[in-house]
Amino acid sequence: MTSLNRPARLNRTLLAVFDVLLLGSGSFALAGHFGQLTFLDSGATLIPTTADPPTWALWVTAAAAVTVGLLILRWLVAQLSRRPKTHTWHLEQNPEQGPYRTGRENCHSPLPG
Repeated sequence: MTSLNRPARLNRTLLAVFDVLLLGSGSFALAGHFGQLTFLDSGATLIPTTADPPTWALWVTAAAAVTVGLLILRWLVAQLSRRPKTHTWHLEQNPEQGPYRTGRENCHSPLPG
């Protein structure tokens, strides 16, 4: 069965990929911190030098973080504005009376009859 809702499928696929990457990197960091990885020293520093990074590196990091944050906010706004399509229901109990048609505005009330 092919789905006509390709953006939703792409959205779910990208979310799954990011979830796997984040879970994997978080698990790796926790295992390294608690000494479960034998090839890493849990007491060692991340960067062996104590010199401060150049100023441009800090600005590039901040700009990248702001860009990623704005992209995430744009994605969230797009998710909030997207609504599923509404359909008209066709209910038919007696074919000689004709079908009963209702839209989404009447779905909360009981059916007549």
